[in-house]
Amino acid sequence: MKLTYLDVTADVAARERVDPVGEAADALRALGFEAVGLLEARNQADQPGQVVEVLRSADRSAFAVAQLFGKRPHFELRTILRDGSIVETSSRPKHAWSFPRRDHPAAGYRLAFLNEGASAADAWERHKARLGESSDAPPQDSMALYLKLCDRAWRIALVRRRVGVLVGFALAALFFGALLALDAAPPAALATFVVFMTMMLWIPWEIFGAPMISARLPFPAVEPLEPEA
Repeated sequence: MKLTYLDVTADVAARERVDPVGEAADALRALGFEAVGLLEARNQADQPGQVVEVLRSADRSAFAVAQLFGKRPHFELRTILRDGSIVETSSRPKHAWSFPRRDHPAAGYRLAFLNEGASAADAWERHKARLGESSDAPPQDSMALYLKLCDRAWRIALVRRRVGVLVGFALAALFFGALLALDAAPPAALATFVVFMTMMLWIPWEIFGAPMISARLPFPAVEPLEPEA
């Protein structure tokens, strides 16, 4: 799956498809956040995707998005630094199967999850504390910069996903080869057993094993931001 991020701020029809987060967005505005634009994330180029409103803090130190995850709105506060690294604070469930982003400090992606039920104020205070006073970040106030942030975060997520798939298949192949070497059963029965065991172990591996391994890989390499024109 490949995600494409688009700035659809000028698209009137896209505004009608913004996630109905209601009070969640109002809570961010009450903290001084203001609108930057609209972002659409598409899985397929010719199909409409999820549209969210992108906000920025009053001091321009962070972007914020309130969007639906399942049926509940959640907060994401994100900052991209000049060296290309990303700091993200999210209220999404930590082990959500459909949320591919994970903490990957070796590649300059620092993701922290909030406790369940955290408010917009909780998210903002936690994010500010994580940034600290010495963070070298450009003003977080343009859709062009937010698109760069999203693209980089997705590239890092793809590394985690691909590592998980490759290692999962490698372990399955080794397991199958070991059983064949032992001549414990006919090949067809062994293949069925390996497929069954792979399916049983795949979800916990994707949730726990792959993130632990991929988070230690120093790629994709952190790339400093290019000055905006």
